[in-house]
Amino acid sequence: MISLNFSLFFPFFLFNLVWIFAFFVPVFLSRFSFAQV
Repeated sequence: MISLNFSLFFPFFLFNLVWIFAFFVPVFLSRFSFAQV
């Protein structure tokens, strides 16, 4: 039960993590570049 729930939940969590990472990296880089200027 635990392993089945984990196998169903982990790909969804990994996809969300990649999506959030891909969304926040350009925002962080733009803020960092604006702060450097």
